[in-house]
Amino acid sequence: MNTRKSLNVLLTTCLLLSTPGLDTNADELRLKWNLPPGSKDFLATDNAQRGAAYNPASDNVLVVSRTGETTVYVLSGADGSELYTLDNDPSIIKAGTFTLNLVGVADDGVVYAGNLSTSAANPNYKLYRWEDDSFNAFPIVAFGDDEGGDPGLSIPDADNAQRWGDSMDVRGSGRDTQILLASRSGTQASILTTTDGETFTPNAILIEGIPAGGIGLGVAFGKGNTFYGSTVNGPVYLIEYDLNTGTGSVIGTYPNTIVSGGTAPLGSDPGSDYLAGLNVGTHQVTLFNISDAPDAPVFQAADSMPVSNANANGTGAVDVANQVLISLDTNNGLSVWEIVASDERLAPEIVTPPFSQSVLETASVAFSVAVTGTPPFNYQWFKDGQAIAGANQSTLEFSKAAPKDAGFYHVEISNETGTATSDEVEFVVNPLIDSSKVKELWSLEPGSRSYLTTDNTQRGMTFNPATGNIIIASRSGGNHMVVLNGETGEELHEMDTDSSILVQGLFKLNMIASSDDGAVFAGNLTLNGSDTNTPYALYIWTNDSADAVPEIAFEGDPGDGIAERWGDSIDARGSGNERQVMIGSRSGSKAVVFTTQDGILFEPHLLEGTQGGIGLAFGKGDTFWTKAPGGSLNHYSFDLSSNTATLLHQYQTPGELPAAMVPIGFSPETGLLAGIEIATPDNLKIYDLSNPDQAPALIIEKLFPTDNANGNNVGAVSFGPNRLFALNTNNGLLAFELNLNAVDAQPAKLTQITLMPNTGITIQYEGTPNTEYVLEASSDFLSWTTVQTFNTNETGNGIVAENDARTQHDTRFYRIILP
Repeated sequence: MNTRKSLNVLLTTCLLLSTPGLDTNADELRLKWNLPPGSKDFLATDNAQRGAAYNPASDNVLVVSRTGETTVYVLSGADGSELYTLDNDPSIIKAGTFTLNLVGVADDGVVYAGNLSTSAANPNYKLYRWEDDSFNAFPIVAFGDDEGGDPGLSIPDADNAQRWGDSMDVRGSGRDTQILLASRSGTQASILTTTDGETFTPNAILIEGIPAGGIGLGVAFGKGNTFYGSTVNGPVYLIEYDLNTGTGSVIGTYPNTIVSGGTAPLGSDPGSDYLAGLNVGTHQVTLFNISDAPDAPVFQAADSMPVSNANANGTGAVDVANQVLISLDTNNGLSVWEIVASDERLAPEIVTPPFSQSVLETASVAFSVAVTGTPPFNYQWFKDGQAIAGANQSTLEFSKAAPKDAGFYHVEISNETGTATSDEVEFVVNPLIDSSKVKELWSLEPGSRSYLTTDNTQRGMTFNPATGNIIIASRSGGNHMVVLNGETGEELHEMDTDSSILVQGLFKLNMIASSDDGAVFAGNLTLNGSDTNTPYALYIWTNDSADAVPEIAFEGDPGDGIAERWGDSIDARGSGNERQVMIGSRSGSKAVVFTTQDGILFEPHLLEGTQGGIGLAFGKGDTFWTKAPGGSLNHYSFDLSSNTATLLHQYQTPGELPAAMVPIGFSPETGLLAGIEIATPDNLKIYDLSNPDQAPALIIEKLFPTDNANGNNVGAVSFGPNRLFALNTNNGLLAFELNLNAVDAQPAKLTQITLMPNTGITIQYEGTPNTEYVLEASSDFLSWTTVQTFNTNETGNGIVAENDARTQHDTRFYRIILP
């Protein structure tokens, strides 16, 4: 058994300035104490402190740290002084990526701490229990065998390859104790229950209505069979669950206008109507009232952490109990507040009003309002000055926005004390441009495959012209290059990503491309290619088979000694020793074309004066296209004998194309350029640029399966023969068939209607050849019913009949429409 330390040290504090807030008498946060990083040996800036909890039975604060010794530290809740550590017997506490990560405390003071399991193939989550937080308490295993267990095991017919241990909450006492976990990589949660108060059984819950990983970084119990869940830059969800059926559904969605977008760790005290969250970007802790649940949380107070260091993993902990709020912000220390409740009844005051929005047709969008004051509140939304029936919540949602929804909206919020009214905001719904020239083959949503998630780890994708396959580069649970059938999306196999070869870079695998002869290229991501410790690395596989092995095609500085970020973009073309690979710098104005003499080893040609390091594609001949977030679309020629690039065309944004369109692909054979616009919703736009001297002509817009945040503006677009593929990071993969000779359907013209007494009518029409139409009928021009669906012939003209007895005195109207 290890020797534990018992220390009493002086408390180190720093001045904490309260965030300026509203001039109200809502509940307040009064700082008790805080510990910035460096004030304790176990509080550092090494990403090794992610778990903390408040013990309502002892008034102590517990912190998990992996700085030095991995253990649970016990601090005085009164002043933050260090008391001792809990026993961390290594014969018991073992297994997992991190043997300890998060900690929680039940209402009776029993302490639970869990590991972190990132193993997708063999989840090994393990939970430990201490009877209390005293010096003499010893751990036992509460869940998992010697190597851990799978909290999601009981979900039938589901992919159980999940990451567990990034979020946890505890409630209850003894045999009524419940421990809540959520998967960071899927749409699962698990509630561990017990019959003896010591050992726990998982009750896995499959949740509908959230993206994969959507609740993976923060969970907190709500009232009854509900809990809150969140992740960075996503909404906060309120989920109702049923342990008997193992299912959960969303009953409340609170967007970033209500709970700020960087909020991930959550804590709650439903008995006192409190929910709190930590914004890992602004390092601010916010307290909400949830007495109106499932309606939106109501802002009460906010305060900031001691410092503002980067928290790249979005981790930390928030806990609320006994009018005490604690927050651990990874790399930013630990703070503890007293919650001072107000007994004054306050009129509603708008904290965040609704804002004007312009979206594409069929977008899922919502208007929301955040308020402070004293619940309960009554909400009423208005369109063009008229009350909307049933629109009585803090959020007004449109699951598929239509042109009829466009207009001016505002909301009134009232309680027993007063009323607040928002300004009117405009809602613009732009119709989608569609065309029969582009037909969807298949699509994959995030979460449909273990390597397609919402954790920003899929950025590279390419079409292999030699095999017709699609290859996806994914870093979810390790480096993967997954080969799919380009016609069906069926997974075929994985390529070799030998970890002894792919060793360099912040990301060892990021973007990929295929040359004309089927060779596959992949690059790492480096923030400074001029640093000999972080060179840019380019790898080659001679084909996309499972037996192909990676070789180093280039390793070094492509930027000629200038610190640049490389690896956000790549394209390839050619065959054998005519292969060319191109990359762009995200941080500067440079591009590089790699050439080869033997088809395997490549040398760089640096081209300066180019713009755009994320969107990049070869053009016709010695030309290429670039696009940066917010920047213009640029068309360059290049000369490798002089290593120069010349701007040929520049298409401005906004105006000729969207500023938010970033990842691009180009087809030299057809002159089509496709790009992913990071908008509301994210969409794929296809332009005709066969004549670069003319402005881009928009052909079509297609939506992705989801509209999750893509804060890095990354993804990939790749053309094949009559094919187009697009990967939008966090939002899945689309596959299309292109038929440039197709004729877009036009409305049909009715030329003659003939009444056939006692048999029906015949309708003569003129339409588009080989097109599907729908014949509809109505007696009042208000309600239309489908008579039949039919296809036109090669001429587009013909006759369609309704075989229903009619008389000359019947009133009946007909129309032919496109489906």
